[in-house]
Formats: sequence, C-alpha cells, structure tokens
Amino acid sequence: MRRRGDRIPGRRGYGGVLLVPCLLHAAYRYWFLADTGAARTLITPDVALDLGLDLRPPVRQVRIASVHQVVSAPLVHLVSLQVGAQQLTNVEALVLPLPAELRALAEAKTKEINEAYRRIREVRGGMGKS
Repeated sequence: MRRRGDRIPGRRGYGGVLLVPCLLHAAYRYWFLADTGAARTLITPDVALDLGLDLRPPVRQVRIASVHQVVSAPLVHLVSLQVGAQQLTNVEALVLPLPAELRALAEAKTKEINEAYRRIREVRGGMGKS
C-alpha cells in the first residue's frame, strides 16, 4: 500500500508534459520535466550556470543518442537532487539545451502568461477610473 508521503506533487505543463518540483544543491528550486523512460538526468546550461557549475574543459563529455542525432554533452555532478521526500547525492547530470520543440512550448507558455498578466493589469488599472 502506498503511503501519502510517497506521493510527489506534480502539475501538467504546457502541452500536457508532467512537471515535478525539484530541489538542487539543497537551495535551488526548479520544475523538472518527468520522463520515466530517461536513462539520465538532464539540466540546461542556464541551470548549470545558476548552480555555479564549471562547464569548461576538462569537464567529461559523454556521447548520447537522441531520436535525430548523436551529440556530445558535458557530464557534471550535482551535490544533491531532491524530489518529494526522496533525496540523492552526487548525481550525474548531462548539460544540454532543451530541444527546439520544448523551447517553443516554454516560449509559448511564457507569452500566454505575460498576456494574462497584461490583461489583469489593464482591468485593475481601469477599476479606479470613473
């Protein structure tokens, strides 16, 4: 039987992808795309920069195959990665930019959110006028 503490809160992101909250290095919070079939953990170059990870050589490079091509990616070590109550230490992670399709989804969602905030500001600004 599953205990309530075993559950990880998640949310559906734009396009229906599952996002789960993660804590990296016990201080940095991110929403990670949950891919139950992934063999490796992946972070973007921006996340690596936030964490202060050095990506300059001689960082170990790993060749990985995607559906479309084989690429070489830096392999870094995360001090810790926590999802829900589960925490791992010294986690290997590849550093790669998001594929164009996911970047496009993220950009579209950002535009959608910005437009919603613009409309809210307009409504609130118009409420005080007579």
